[in-house]
Amino acid sequence: MSALQRHSDPSMLNDPNISELNLIDERLTKRKHLQIQFSGSDKYSQELLAKLDTYCQKYGDRLAVRFYGHYSQQFDFRILRNIPHVENLVIDINPTAKYKNIYSLAELGCLKKIGFGFYHLKEIDIFQSDNFTGLLELRLFETKSKAVDLGFLQRCKNLTLLSVHGHRKNAEVIGALHKLKTLALRSTPDFSLAF
Repeated sequence: MSALQRHSDPSMLNDPNISELNLIDERLTKRKHLQIQFSGSDKYSQELLAKLDTYCQKYGDRLAVRFYGHYSQQFDFRILRNIPHVENLVIDINPTAKYKNIYSLAELGCLKKIGFGFYHLKEIDIFQSDNFTGLLELRLFETKSKAVDLGFLQRCKNLTLLSVHGHRKNAEVIGALHKLKTLALRSTPDFSLAF
């Protein structure tokens, strides 16, 4: 696929190489938000992500970084150490993909917005990380396990947007999130809105 085909949507750059990151300045002078997305571990390097981090630092949460796909590949969360200034992060890896070093996610101290989904997530305590407490937006995608305890949300007092897909354990804490402007609850059978 040519660079022109990969970058025809002005709101995103798909699998950019290091020189194509220069398009970020151009795109963000014309629009409010831009998403940079990577479909596999062969699509980024430490060097590319380090350069991307300079743009994360410059544009803040206007620049979203997304990791998706990774079909038959392993996603190593340690790669996130190369983008310590990312404020807007989406990780929704294919259900067949494996992952490792998930606790590296807790090292991202600048996070304001995160979309997170690993179907086979086992380390459900990752949501207790301190860097989740300052979030403004959280999108929690479906996991195979229904053991994700939403009780951690009581520490997320600044959330203005919350989207929860398939989780309901201790959902009553959502009622105490007084800054919420947008709430989406998906695939939550027998879910009570009595909060």
